[in-house]
Amino acid sequence: MLNKDLAAVYSRLALTNVTTEYPYKLDQVLCSDASLAAPRALHPAFYGSYDWHSSAHMHWTLVRLLRLFPGHAGADRSWQHLDLRLNTGSIAGELSTLEQPHRASFERPYGWGWLLKLSAELHQLAAGEPRAMAWRDALAPLAQLIADRFIDFL
Repeated sequence: MLNKDLAAVYSRLALTNVTTEYPYKLDQVLCSDASLAAPRALHPAFYGSYDWHSSAHMHWTLVRLLRLFPGHAGADRSWQHLDLRLNTGSIAGELSTLEQPHRASFERPYGWGWLLKLSAELHQLAAGEPRAMAWRDALAPLAQLIADRFIDFL
């Protein structure tokens, strides 16, 4: 059963995962040499892990653990990391990449699901923790883009 001690273990694993930039599996259509860039340049919020959807999933894990066990031993590191990744600048970078040609289906549908789960978890956390409101608000434009693409896909 998940408890405060296990939350700290999972938090440490998730943080190790999302702060490991390589190896990384890019999933993109190249239009020219300009399409090539490092993961942190293409996906400033969701680089790390092995791929984008795993990074989104691990960020959901961090947020969920903060909501369920706010005082776990890894909470401070989680807050610091999420401040670095879930901010308006990083999300603007994600949007810039995902709005480029041939990227409308990027990570469809699996990554989209994890991004929307992260958004939902942020809404729940922000309802009881005002510090999370900035993350929720920063992620909102990307969540809306993904939701709109999901509707079009369906």
